[in-house]
Amino acid sequence: MTKISYERVLVEVDVAQPLPDNIDISTPYCEFQNSMEYYSHPKFYFSCMMFVHDLPHCWNKIDGGVVEEEF
Repeated sequence: MTKISYERVLVEVDVAQPLPDNIDISTPYCEFQNSMEYYSHPKFYFSCMMFVHDLPHCWNKIDGGVVEEEF
């Protein structure tokens, strides 16, 4: 068996949930958990359930006009 030194995977996730820190991977030989590293992703605002948008005109402002930003 050859050792894998690098992997890149495409993972489908629910954008309304926080991005996972790790993922379970199954192969014909074993199962293991691998940590996730994100190179780029759009900002998502959980309070508004929207991707990057015009913050000053956001309909769902919280705590004195600031919108909670996630990832």
